[in-house]
Amino acid sequence: MCYYFQGKYLACAKDTNKKTCVGLKMMNAKIRPVRPSDLESILEISKQTWGGFDYLPNVIGEWLKNSDSHTYGLEADKKLVALANLRVIEGGKTGWMEGLRVHADYRGKGFASLLTEYVIDKGKKQKVDRLRYTTGSDNEASLKLASKHGFSQILEMGVFWHPNLKVESPSIFYPSARKQDPPKVYTLLQENPSLIPNNTLVYDWKALDISLQSLTTIAKTHRLYAALKKGRIDSLSLAYPRPHRKSRIWITTIYAKEPVSFFAQLDHNMTEAQKEGCKAMMCTYRTELEKNLLDAKIVSNRRWRTHLVLLERLLRSGDATRSSKKCIRLASTQRKPRRPRK
Repeated sequence: MCYYFQGKYLACAKDTNKKTCVGLKMMNAKIRPVRPSDLESILEISKQTWGGFDYLPNVIGEWLKNSDSHTYGLEADKKLVALANLRVIEGGKTGWMEGLRVHADYRGKGFASLLTEYVIDKGKKQKVDRLRYTTGSDNEASLKLASKHGFSQILEMGVFWHPNLKVESPSIFYPSARKQDPPKVYTLLQENPSLIPNNTLVYDWKALDISLQSLTTIAKTHRLYAALKKGRIDSLSLAYPRPHRKSRIWITTIYAKEPVSFFAQLDHNMTEAQKEGCKAMMCTYRTELEKNLLDAKIVSNRRWRTHLVLLERLLRSGDATRSSKKCIRLASTQRKPRRPRK
C-alpha cells in the first residue's frame, strides 16, 4: 500500500514491491483493496468492456465476500480507475488472476502493468506454486504484458460467439449427450484422458487441472454433458446459462476429437440453450476442429471468433517459468479489437 497526503507521496508499506512503489509514486496513484463503496466506479469501468457484456458486475460481490479472493484496485484522481483479482484455488496450488480492467480514460499509463506486478507479489506471499490466467489471442496488449511479467503460453483453444440461437445447427444425432455427475465424468475421463488437452478443464475462461474436486467445483455452476460410444466417453461439454441484464447467455466448452462428435454436442447445447431462453451462446472448443466449424458456416463473421490462451508463471525454484524462452505467440499485426483478460 502506498500512502499520500494532500497529493504528496509519503511512503510505501513494507508489503509493496519496490518496482511497483516507484511506478505509483511517479503517477501519483495508489493500490489498495477494493471496497463495496467502489461499486459505482467498477460498473463504470465494466460498461467499457466487451461491449457492455462484461461479467464483472455478476461476480464482484462474490469476490469481495470470498476469503480466497483478493481484489485490488488502483486509485487515481480520488477514484478507482483499475482493478484486478487474485483467487487462490486448487488447494493453494494456483493463484488465478482475473478481472484486470482499466478505465478507458486511464489506459496507456502503465496501470495494468503496475497492478499485474502487485498481484504477482501478492501471489508469492500467498505461497502458491503458480499463477495462471486466460486472455484472447487477439489481445496484443495482454499478451505483451504476460511476456513482460514472465508468463508462458501452455494451452490454446478456439472460442466463438453465436449471436442468434434461432439459427439451426446441423442435425446430428450421434452420439447423444446426457447429463452426468462429477464422479461418473471423472471415471470416464480416466479411461480417455487424451480427450482433454493439457489435462486442463477450461470453463467460462477459467481453468482447472482434471480432478474429482475440480469437476465438483465446476458442477456447482455448470452442467456436465457426456456422450458415450461403446461405453467410452466420446465427447464432453461443460455448460450453464450465464445471467446478463434481462437475458441469459449460454456458456459452454465442448471437448471432442471428431467433427461428428463435436457437432452432436453443439446441437445438444443449442437445444438446451433455447430451452433456457438464452438468446446467444459462447462456445470454447479444441482448435483442431476450427476448420470444420468454418466449413459448416455456423459462425461466418470473423468478429465473432477468437482463441483463448492459457498463460502460466511458475513461482518455484527461484521464480523460474516453465520455459522462459518459450515466448508468447503474439497476435498478427492485423488490427483486431482488444479483449480483456478474463
